[in-house]
Amino acid sequence: MLTSDRELDPWSDRLLGLLVLGLVLAVPLMWVSAYFGVRPDESLSFWANDGWCDVVTQGVGVHCFGDYRVPVAAALSDAPWSGADAPIPYPAIGMVPYAIAGLLQKTSLGSDGALAMYLIAMCLMMITPAVYVARRFRSWSGRTVTILVLGAAATPLLIIFDRGGDVGFVVPLLLAFALFVDREPLWVAPAAIIAAAAIRPQYVLLAIAFVAVRRWRSLLVSAGGAVAVTLLGFLLWPGSRLANLRQWIEAVVQPHPEIGDPVGGPGPPPGANLSLTRVVARVSDWLGGGEDTLGWLRDHSLLPGLLLTILVVAVFLWRGRSVPRAVVVVTVMALPALVPALSFGYYLAFVPPLAAVIIAQPAVPWLGRPEPEGRGLFANAFGTRMRWQIWAGFVLVAIVASMAPLAWPVGDGGFAVVLSYTGMLWSIVVIWAAVNAALPARTGVTESAPA
Repeated sequence: MLTSDRELDPWSDRLLGLLVLGLVLAVPLMWVSAYFGVRPDESLSFWANDGWCDVVTQGVGVHCFGDYRVPVAAALSDAPWSGADAPIPYPAIGMVPYAIAGLLQKTSLGSDGALAMYLIAMCLMMITPAVYVARRFRSWSGRTVTILVLGAAATPLLIIFDRGGDVGFVVPLLLAFALFVDREPLWVAPAAIIAAAAIRPQYVLLAIAFVAVRRWRSLLVSAGGAVAVTLLGFLLWPGSRLANLRQWIEAVVQPHPEIGDPVGGPGPPPGANLSLTRVVARVSDWLGGGEDTLGWLRDHSLLPGLLLTILVVAVFLWRGRSVPRAVVVVTVMALPALVPALSFGYYLAFVPPLAAVIIAQPAVPWLGRPEPEGRGLFANAFGTRMRWQIWAGFVLVAIVASMAPLAWPVGDGGFAVVLSYTGMLWSIVVIWAAVNAALPARTGVTESAPA
């Protein structure tokens, strides 16, 4: 049982109940997936036999944790960003966990021991949202269920673990940002953005939230700090600093064919490309757009994400603090997964922290009005405004679709069909939020202070 008053925050119980229902449905679907000749892990993530290591000496069975092995090998080379095996789109500081793992595997720990240490450290980071919410339950049963639906059985975290990428280390930073975006101490949210962007540069988009809450200094510190820390990382990394920086920028700006096609999928088997570019390509295909349309979109793959960013910034500039805090948090946390031209399923890492703050969070003042302990992000956020209530319900649907491991392999190439459309769901969430925020408030409707 949550410590908060359920009548004051019905959204908390709604989301938790839907997450439990999603997990209950996921178990038989995993069983059924075998009837289609598709393993549940491959339906949700990628081939288990990913082929990036010597499976006899380095693999766990046939699995190599490909997004771990490739950067580790690159981090130990003289030119990590040269793209000898595959382009490395991670900045220098984002390569540090891989470099540490590479050094550890040269010790008595060996390859298996270094991998185990790396995965344990990353898993501890990834379960922080689940632990954060679980501590608000009085019973062990409630805590166990929370750890399952927000942690151990959450699709984004399973994908991150399966691939071995260090995006898992960003999860607690996203939680800190969501909690402190407009709460003292004021340095926490900018620091979280800078640290997250040092691991994956697209997380600098979180700073757009400060436009809505009118924290201009935090905006400048976040953006400037992210750029400075990224450059500092390349300055301190041994080797040709300018060449490393140039090769990294090329890997970020222009997706490599070996990694995936922005208008198709992230490579065989086709999976969850979350980007708005992929969403536009899918809609174009539905409307009968030909290869010429897809070719144009492939050549301008950054344009949809750029236009979405401009839309959100424009609305936040115009409406400012009239945009409910809940809307600001949801919108900016989804942007880093939607804006890049190619965005893999593990960038759903923002969903567990978002679900955690919707289920429960501490007092967060808005315009000087603190909320009771334990109430979630959506509590009293929308008053009686029906258009926001409907939007909030759709957000819960997007969260459950992103979190529950619904391995129904009827999508492209046996990939889970629900996960294939999560990018579209979150694109609708963000565009809908921007349109709602831009619309004038209806007269005669009771408005409540954003929570």
